[in-house]
Amino acid sequence: MDTSTSDQRRRGKLLVRLKPFFEIIRPLNCFSASLGVFVGLIIAAGFNFPLMNLIFGMLSCFLICAAGNVINDYYDVEIDRINAPHRPIPSGRISPSEAYIYAVLLFTAGGLLSLAINIY
Repeated sequence: MDTSTSDQRRRGKLLVRLKPFFEIIRPLNCFSASLGVFVGLIIAAGFNFPLMNLIFGMLSCFLICAAGNVINDYYDVEIDRINAPHRPIPSGRISPSEAYIYAVLLFTAGGLLSLAINIY
């Protein structure tokens, strides 16, 4: 077997495994929340703010929103088995324990990133 074909298969399997972790965060919702940070900062400070604060704020918001979406799916798994069986946890593409750990990691990353803006 050709090594490039083997590498492509490995990458394909990895992408299939990672796709539900991307899907469960609902990235468009997280992006919308991050835009709220941008709008809020423009309203509060005009255009007189450090660009890095905007970047850290938007990323932090994205990660915390993502964690909220994951933990919501974790707690709503029984409802989703009936109403949305295609979602990552009820479909079995992500285990509940993986989802819980993922949510904790996302909350932690978002919280730590927010500290880069300031302690408050």
